[in-house]
Amino acid sequence: VRQLVADGIPPDNRNIRGETPLWKASQFGHKEVVEVLLATRAVDVNVRSTNGRTPLFQAAEDGDSEVVRLLLDHGAELNYTDEDDRSPL
Repeated sequence: VRQLVADGIPPDNRNIRGETPLWKASQFGHKEVVEVLLATRAVDVNVRSTNGRTPLFQAAEDGDSEVVRLLLDHGAELNYTDEDDRSPL
């Protein structure tokens, strides 16, 4: 991931479901990848997938307190709700 960022690959590209690398790294608990992406300051910590979920939803759902803390420290919103009116926490 560091090399891709260094090579100028946009770190906030989305897939068809609206998920970004930060979203996926948060979903799977890849703390180091989350740190690298957040350090670029070129990612939207509150990016929403097509179902309205943010990276914080994913980390919280997985019970990953370290990734949750990283996201909160970088401005993740607690008050967003998804398409089912659920909040991250």
